[in-house]
Amino acid sequence: MKEKLNKYSHNITSQNGEDGILEYIINSLGSQIIKTCCEFGAWDGVFASNTYNLWKNHDWKAILIESDNKKYRDLVINTKDFENVESILSYIEPRDTNSLDNIFIKKTFPKEIGLLSIDIDSFDYHIWKNLNYVIPQLVVIEHNLFIPGYMEYFDEEGYSYL
Repeated sequence: MKEKLNKYSHNITSQNGEDGILEYIINSLGSQIIKTCCEFGAWDGVFASNTYNLWKNHDWKAILIESDNKKYRDLVINTKDFENVESILSYIEPRDTNSLDNIFIKKTFPKEIGLLSIDIDSFDYHIWKNLNYVIPQLVVIEHNLFIPGYMEYFDEEGYSYL
């Protein structure tokens, strides 16, 4: 019987054990993993982050994207001593100018990355569905804990809580 990943869960800055689960998966992949991550909905780079441990303690390159001005200022402060981190102030949309694909192309970021963490509390599904350029090896998409796993639900494309 296969072991459940939850047994590896623990938090450094993640909310629900993602740090430990990601560490286990990444260690299992060994040298196959691309040591670049992208997290949007990054807050200050630390709070509830699924990538903080990777860029701070394991020398991963990181692309951290935040749309809120105050959180972005804190993100810049928290990452200023890390040359391996690029902080971007941007709102992510499923398509067009502010899509993740277009940001990666415009900034000439590599299209293949090790980890993509999506946490914007709105149309996360549509951003994932419309991703064509960026190719992540691993993806973490956070979900609304108030919607049971057996329900099929997603926001309409283009709708946001903001």
